[in-house]
Amino acid sequence: MATFKVGQRVRIKFCFNPQVFGDSTGKEGTVTGHIKSTHGMANAVFIDGWPELRPNGDRRAFLDEQLEPIVYDGNKIVEWSECLWKPVHLRATA
Repeated sequence: MATFKVGQRVRIKFCFNPQVFGDSTGKEGTVTGHIKSTHGMANAVFIDGWPELRPNGDRRAFLDEQLEPIVYDGNKIVEWSECLWKPVHLRATA
């Protein structure tokens, strides 16, 4: 299970109560802190374009399994065949 750090960009995979809290599935946001919830430790997430606090004054919080990290192109895993530099043992010999 992933552990999220404050400042990390995340995407919300699913929401437990979309009818109560609004459907935030697929939305992107930034982890702003960690809070204790009734289900354990949760991540407070500021969702882009949404108010930081819900109408009842609480912060939006999601468990780790509800979030996925956003990985930018520079951080994606690629095959060695796609790289300009290769380790010596993978270089083609002429």
